[in-house]
Amino acid sequence: MKKWNFIFAGVLSFTLIFGGTPGLAKNKTENVKQGTNSMSTDKPIGHGLHLWWNPGFNYTLEDRVNNIKLPIPVPKELEGKSEGQDPITPALPQLDFSSDDSKNEFYMFHYGNEGEVFLQLLQYEKGKLTSLGAIKVAEDVPNRIYGFYNDGRNSIYVITLDIKGELNSSAEYVWDYETKMINKVSELKAE
Repeated sequence: MKKWNFIFAGVLSFTLIFGGTPGLAKNKTENVKQGTNSMSTDKPIGHGLHLWWNPGFNYTLEDRVNNIKLPIPVPKELEGKSEGQDPITPALPQLDFSSDDSKNEFYMFHYGNEGEVFLQLLQYEKGKLTSLGAIKVAEDVPNRIYGFYNDGRNSIYVITLDIKGELNSSAEYVWDYETKMINKVSELKAE
């Protein structure tokens, strides 16, 4: 297991040094229906956009420039089965840094009531919030799940840890503009 700890430390260090931004972590053993007052409720994601936390681990996208508030939609795979959300921010695809199309994308984790976790890419444009797609990133989170955005590769690293805090799995996901899907491009699993 020491080998996996070194790999985890290497991936984490590389991600943080070369532009990764840590997302929020969720401890599976906590009851996601109960929020805590200690967590930050206002998460800026750029361009006057903020994510605002609501009771029950649900978020609202707030466009402060245009005074618009929109609830974050649940992926179709989790309709009626959602247990809450966590943002991975800032996570704006490279396209938006090199174009002036007024579209802003960001990623969210969604938790299902059967332990599954989905990574979802959302797009906000002129008062409209759209789900571009989602992919299941975990069947049953061993204990904790983390998301890191790497703008150098325009990808999301999803890392799960077991109850002892040791690496269970690490996978990299990217948005494919041609297929319009989130794809897994690499994965490591503990033995």
